[in-house]
Order: sequence, then structure tokens, then C-alpha cells
Amino acid sequence: MRIDAPTSLGSITCPSGRLVVADTGYLNLWSGDVPPAVDEDMLSAVDDPALRESIRASVDLAVVGPDAETAARSFNRQPGTWLYDIPGHGVEQLVGVFAEHCQAHGFDAWLERQEPRVAHRERVEHAVRAGGSEFIMNGVPIVAIGGLPTDQEIAVTATSRDFGNIGVRWESVTLRMRSTQPTSTRLLGHVGVDAARLSLIDADGLASWRHEEPIDGMADVAFWGRSVQEAAAGFGASCRRPWKTPGRRPVESRLMATRIPRGWPQVP
Repeated sequence: MRIDAPTSLGSITCPSGRLVVADTGYLNLWSGDVPPAVDEDMLSAVDDPALRESIRASVDLAVVGPDAETAARSFNRQPGTWLYDIPGHGVEQLVGVFAEHCQAHGFDAWLERQEPRVAHRERVEHAVRAGGSEFIMNGVPIVAIGGLPTDQEIAVTATSRDFGNIGVRWESVTLRMRSTQPTSTRLLGHVGVDAARLSLIDADGLASWRHEEPIDGMADVAFWGRSVQEAAAGFGASCRRPWKTPGRRPVESRLMATRIPRGWPQVP
């Protein structure tokens, strides 16, 4: 399988020094500095009413005690000394299983329920204090790491690979902060990617995220067909140069229009 040369994707900035790596399609779940709430749209796909209520009643648990870190690592349910997003119906059982585990191994540690629940921005800080790690956001794994430069642009490159039957896909994405070569590598965790879109985003910058909604209230629209110019004019669109649609007749040219107000005005 062929591996291509690195491709430059541009650069990012990270003013907080904390970088979050997550599936862009899940960023609507981000709670910022407030306790997380269940996404009701996602919950509507759950058929069992009892399970829906259990998910709404999810809690966060902290592993505490003199042997907290050792016990959490041995228990191996989630990274670090936190157990996030535990459905209500499973809390009592999990507390009991952890107590049995500690007793069997001689650990002095226990689980404490956190009230209020742990905000996602605070979970980033927990991950950073652990040297960078994975944590879950409404059940979806994401990764956070600290120590990034706060006063410079960070180059981002990616390497693609031909995987045969599924075609060419990105194999790796690299953030280069220094010109020197890395001396070691370490697994930070895993990221759940269901929407095939990966975001590298500043943890504080997420506070300004408007999921799938443009901040300026405008939209980009592609018109195609015989009357693209008339249609674009009807929407009051400022337009880019038309181009031909591959495989279509020349009269079926397309035109990209930008900065159209959200909503659809009536076009005669």
C-alpha cells in the first residue's frame, strides 16, 4: 500500500496551550464550563424509555483515597482517576465492583460522586495534569493535551495512504512545533470519529463554537442548471466564477454563491 509524502494543511494557534482533538461532528456536545447535559436529539434514537431516563441521570465519579491512582490504573475502565458519564442504572453496581476490586488487591481507594457533574472544560484540565490523555464526552472518546506554544502558529501536515479497497485515506496528522526530530512517542488515547471529520482546536476556543451554524448568519450555496445567474440574482448572492460540471452538458454550468442570508427567499 502506497504512502504519499506529507501534505500541508495549514496552521493553527492554541492561545490556551491546551489542544482538544475530537470528531467535529460531536462538538455540539461540548458543555464548556458548565456541567454537561444530555443531547436530546441523540437520545431520541434510544427506544427503551427506561434507558433514556438512565442516560439522563448519568453521573461522574472520582477515584479517591491514598491508592487512587494505582487503583484506577488497575481497574482500567477509563483513563486517569475519573469515571465520566456513568448511566444512572449502573452507578451502584460500578461502585460495588470497584470496592471488590480494591479489597481483592489491597488498595485503599473508593469512588465518590461529583456534584455538580464535571464540565468538559474541566475534564481537559484533568487530562492535561495527567500529561495528556483521553476522556469521554457524552460517551464519545476525545483527547486533550497541554504544553503547546501559546504565541506562535503551529504547522499541520497530513500523510495519506492508499488502503486498497477503501481507497486513499489520511493515515496520520502531524503538528510540528519545533524543527528538531521527536525523540520518543507515547499513546495519549483514542478519538471516536463517526463523522469522518477531525478537529484540532484550542480548548478555550471551543467556547465560541457554533455547531453547523455560521457565526455571520450567512451561507455558501452552489447553483446549477440553465438559470444559475438568474437564481443567484434572486437570492442577492455575491458570486464566484461559474465552472462546468464534469460529465454534464455545457448548458448545465454551476455557480458558487457566497454570503446568502440564512433562509430561502421566494424566487420567481
